[in-house]
Amino acid sequence: MDRRSATCSSAKHGSLAIAGGFRITLLEARRLLSRFASLRVNAREDLLAGPVRGELLGAERLAERAHAVAAAQRLVSRRRARPRARLLARLSRTRGILEDANERLTEAAANGVDISSAGDWLLDNYHILQEHIGEVRDSLPRRYYRELPELADGPLAGYPRVYEVAITLISHSEGRVDLANVSGFVAAFQQVTGLTLGELWALPAMLRLGLIE
Repeated sequence: MDRRSATCSSAKHGSLAIAGGFRITLLEARRLLSRFASLRVNAREDLLAGPVRGELLGAERLAERAHAVAAAQRLVSRRRARPRARLLARLSRTRGILEDANERLTEAAANGVDISSAGDWLLDNYHILQEHIGEVRDSLPRRYYRELPELADGPLAGYPRVYEVAITLISHSEGRVDLANVSGFVAAFQQVTGLTLGELWALPAMLRLGLIE
């Protein structure tokens, strides 16, 4: 029996032969493929998970980066009937993570455990974070969110184009966002391709989202 026949015969019996003489069942093969698929999803989640970091750039190089991002983006040409609000789902998960951290830190501090300066900061500013999360939700209702142009490919495929604009600026300014660098970055981006009015209105919420991450 040749190798191809042997492989077909093995598959019929619920197993596959792989390099080195090892044998795995079809169920194991499916689980392995499923794991590889989840790794691709996790890689995207890792990119989105905070803190958002990149090389610190001055005004001139920041403008060059805006040109490069604008030139590389490709948008979904035909919108789905009800596209998933991925960022709003992430915001809900982030809120849950912060709530859990706040509860744990509060309990630890009450028991006299040293929670470090970062823990103290979160306890002192937790209400401010909650206010910002609420403001993001109020300013990005689902119907409005779904009208935002969506990226067709790349690590942020399925996410709003304007969110990539926001996190690119955050990553290359070490999170120091002000009127000057936002205006300069958006102006440079629009030298290559224009943002819609809806995207410009959504930008402050997208910046908040990126900074919360």
